[in-house]
Amino acid sequence: MADRRDALPLLGWVPVAAVLGWWTLTQGGYPARIWYPGALVLLAVLALSLTAARPRPPGRAALLALGALAAYTAWSYLSILWSGDAGLALEGSHRTLAYLLAFAALAVLPWTPRAVLVALASWIALVAIAGLVTLLRLRGAHALDQVIDARLARPLGYQNADAALWMMAALPAWALGARRETPTALRPLLLAVGALLVELVVLTQSRGWLFTLPLVLVAALLLVPGRVRLLTFALPVVAGPLIALHALLEPYRAAGGKQPAAAAGPVTHALHHAVGPALLGVGVALGVAAALVAVDRRLRIGTGAVHRINRVAVAVAVLLALGGVAGGLAATHGDPGGRISHAWNDFKDFKRADRPGQSHLTSLGSSRYDFWRVSLDIVGDHPLAGLGQDNFANAYLVRRQSLEEPRWTHSLELRLLVHTGIVGLLLFMTFLGALVWAGLRAVRGSPAARLATGVALLPVADWVLHGSVDWLWEYPALSVAALAFAAMAVAVGEPSGRPPWPPGRTGRRVLAVAGGLGAVAAAVALACGWIAAWGLDRAATQWAGNPALAMRRLDRAAELNPLDHQVPLVRGLIEELRGEHLRAISSLREAADDVPGDWFPRFELGLIRANSSARDDLLAARARNPREELVGVALRRLGTRHPLTIAQAATIFRNRVDRRLARPAHRRATN
Repeated sequence: MADRRDALPLLGWVPVAAVLGWWTLTQGGYPARIWYPGALVLLAVLALSLTAARPRPPGRAALLALGALAAYTAWSYLSILWSGDAGLALEGSHRTLAYLLAFAALAVLPWTPRAVLVALASWIALVAIAGLVTLLRLRGAHALDQVIDARLARPLGYQNADAALWMMAALPAWALGARRETPTALRPLLLAVGALLVELVVLTQSRGWLFTLPLVLVAALLLVPGRVRLLTFALPVVAGPLIALHALLEPYRAAGGKQPAAAAGPVTHALHHAVGPALLGVGVALGVAAALVAVDRRLRIGTGAVHRINRVAVAVAVLLALGGVAGGLAATHGDPGGRISHAWNDFKDFKRADRPGQSHLTSLGSSRYDFWRVSLDIVGDHPLAGLGQDNFANAYLVRRQSLEEPRWTHSLELRLLVHTGIVGLLLFMTFLGALVWAGLRAVRGSPAARLATGVALLPVADWVLHGSVDWLWEYPALSVAALAFAAMAVAVGEPSGRPPWPPGRTGRRVLAVAGGLGAVAAAVALACGWIAAWGLDRAATQWAGNPALAMRRLDRAAELNPLDHQVPLVRGLIEELRGEHLRAISSLREAADDVPGDWFPRFELGLIRANSSARDDLLAARARNPREELVGVALRRLGTRHPLTIAQAATIFRNRVDRRLARPAHRRATN
């Protein structure tokens, strides 16, 4: 009977895990054409969970979490009304809906502690396979395809997102490997997998991971029962990654600030060389883990001894903390305030490049200070409702001091405030509060429920804490994984044997009708979004082979998603490249009118219009993006014998991306 109770929620987990595995191997599900079909699968899982599984009444924590996340999703859709770019707001709201579907599909299932741990182990296995394949590819002829700026950027395509993926799986791998409840044969493997994933994190050289790591580790110690046991197994296994540390840091040092073409050879050699020490480190971790597990099987410690060990561990932790303070004072020569001030100035200096030869982890300079400065200014101007979902990019360009053009705020909290205001932040904080409530409830529950809840919340904690200084929300492979395990955490340990929910025949009929209508509406919205996004992508990338087909795809995309101004923009660019100037002007004007705050359609209009309106268009583009150098170039060359053309601008943009990604020109075709 217990096996059957375990199997029911796992049947719902299997398709979700399949979607996560697919997304992990396809850019983290970041492109819309990829995450839309996954969202439809999640909708199908929810429908089956509600109809076939006969869900029990959700507990209070689950109801609060589900209600708060649903309210945030509804508020996200409502933000389309006041957003500057309604198409982006709609797409962002659809993505939020996908996250709600993932959480709801699993939260309504009758999770048992054993089923939660099995689900976690299966996801860890998926991530471990992706990690091992990624590591082995560094030995291949196309090792440079795995990195950006000499930092590991696969499989998700963004170094910090990859670091989050590896760490989100490493934490529960170590937590499960340390427990006697886990099958003995799996424990060394799980601990070694944790070592492998930490090595991959180091290869990403993610500062967001490094600076949030202390908070993540504290959260892990608070969430998982048996802190001494966790540390006893995790700390010795770290010896494996330490063995490979120098080789793992070498690729970035080999780049040394060189131009991409000059750095290609040294970086490739360093990547090839890093694989051997990394595998050796995993082997050492596996051997150490096997020895620890063997000792643990034979060693039995009484309850009194456990309490004494815990007290000693607390004392040791206090001594280590005091030692850390003393070490910090020594490292700053007795002037911690001065060192903090220097670090703050370093963080604010987004113009300062990393010094050649040093690790990316030792520098604080980035453009985040400018992203966050502008974000706070926007919040001050739109505190209650925000700009509208996913509408940060254009607002940033008007106020920026850096030369970067980010789509995202690089912070979960600022994302919520900028896009959906204080209302959105409070709704999502209520959702997170329900997760904390579930964790506190588990402390008073059975040991099995406490363990399952604590380990399930580990990926969630890393996602939230690391996401506070980076953009992780936009990667469905990360966000759906975190929300899936959050759903298990709030559902596990709920009393069983309750009547079907909601009680009463009338209540069930009302819910069935409302749920059916909602499911149909969600399916239509997601399907239309998917077909439109797919058609837009195909038209933009394959128009040269069949222009007529590209135009038909754009027409279909416009019918299915009339809010997306990218459709007339892409159409206008294709028409101009085909020499259809009047049609191009009409399409680009439509795109400019759809999103008054977007500089790019006006810039393109200024390049192709031969009359006096061209200057007006370029001036309008400069007002919306004052630091864009190409606008100034176009204005200076306007009316001369050699005006800037769309083709020349496209080449300059492409070269700029290559430089930004530290990508040699001869490798463009493969990326």
